[in-house]
Amino acid sequence: MKIKLLVAVTICFISIAGFAQNKKHQNSIGLQFGTKEYAGDIGYQLYKFENLHAAFGATYSRYINRSFDATFGFSYGQMSEYKDYRNFRTNLGDFKLQAKYKLNNGYILKEDAFFAPFVSLGIGNSFYSGNHADRTVLKFGFPLSWGANLNFSERFSVSLSSAFTTMIDDKMDGVDNSNFSDNWVDRFMFTSIGAHYNFSTGKDTDGDGIKDKDDECPEEAGTIENGGCPDADGDGVVDKLDACPTAIGTAALGGCPDTDGDGVADKDDTCPGVKGLANLGGCPDSDGDGIADKDDACPNVTGVPEFNGCIDTDKDGIADHEDTCPNIAGSKEMNGCPDTDNDGIADNLDKCPTVAGIAANKGCPEIKKEDAKVMEMAMKGLFFESGSAKIKASSLKVLDNIANVMTANKSYNLMIEGHTDSQGNVDKNLALSKDRAKAAKDYLISKGIDASRLNSEGYGITKPVADNKTAAGRAQNRRVEFNIKF
Repeated sequence: MKIKLLVAVTICFISIAGFAQNKKHQNSIGLQFGTKEYAGDIGYQLYKFENLHAAFGATYSRYINRSFDATFGFSYGQMSEYKDYRNFRTNLGDFKLQAKYKLNNGYILKEDAFFAPFVSLGIGNSFYSGNHADRTVLKFGFPLSWGANLNFSERFSVSLSSAFTTMIDDKMDGVDNSNFSDNWVDRFMFTSIGAHYNFSTGKDTDGDGIKDKDDECPEEAGTIENGGCPDADGDGVVDKLDACPTAIGTAALGGCPDTDGDGVADKDDTCPGVKGLANLGGCPDSDGDGIADKDDACPNVTGVPEFNGCIDTDKDGIADHEDTCPNIAGSKEMNGCPDTDNDGIADNLDKCPTVAGIAANKGCPEIKKEDAKVMEMAMKGLFFESGSAKIKASSLKVLDNIANVMTANKSYNLMIEGHTDSQGNVDKNLALSKDRAKAAKDYLISKGIDASRLNSEGYGITKPVADNKTAAGRAQNRRVEFNIKF
């Protein structure tokens, strides 16, 4: 019972069996010892280990690639079963040809993993003889194996396995239920422990498991997939043909990587992290002007080499990105802007671009002190009839003085602003302030001053300059201001 329990626990824990040949030692032979178990019309023994019979097997396996091996196996042993009045005993042998899928293929487990599971599927022939057969019977079957190999070294391994075979026959146990009953064909399983030896044949100078006559690099250890040559970076391009043997690349680029996927190998790519053009050393040209973005002062504007990839819209010799006035031809001294009045102040900063002025006055001419005085006196000396926009005759002289100033200074423009005190209706005061300012404007026009040089507006009580609570303050607030503009 202890033996049965030990076998059962071992089988359940490890689960299966395998062969351990590898790409260095591509051949493997093995011997197995175990038991054969029956499943059919009389009973079901699989993994029960109740009716043990010694069995043995032998295997040969050939490495195909990291995922698959081809295996050929043979096993022989006895099976028997007793149930009610039925019983049978037979000697059973079988041959199997299978394809084995290995989980230690570098994708699921490491190729040199100690614990290396696998599954196998193939075809086979079984032959049996016993108390229900008067001769040896040969029958076709489908074997399915599963296993795990314990790799103690490159050459030696121990395995545990189960090989389950479904036969195209239902007479091995002497009961023929081929009319599709619950057990319409017989099955058996060979469960075993095995020892395997891995080896290679022929001269192998570099010890990579590939004979020199088949090795394209006989003095450098490589892999079967690469004809025996090494591929240090694992990119599928052997080192002797790999321009970048330590960096994973592509065959199309001689084994070199292309990080940005632009078809230019990183080693030749001036901009390896950004997708670009081959004729620009792998760098991008966003605006398509033939100048790589890294050298283009204006990478998003189609420009010309003369201006480092930029344009000069106004043709003044200054690129737009450096031109304060890119749409108007100017000079370098004015940062690309014109200076129409030649006063040294660019038009975009000049409040009087057509009249030479001074910087202190934002490009406008300095207002003469005597002219400013005339405007001040007019504000104090212009009077109207009470509650009316009619100018008093005594005040016409001050307007005549303004007309004289405007005639003598053609660059002057005038802003006429009307204001009232807070007495009376607000709306009426606003209308009155507008009318009084306009009255002053109309008088100046009558004196020959071009209307285009004059503007008038009224603000009513909104802009007092003194306290409306006193008579003196209200008198100051009732005013018309004359402000020279350019």
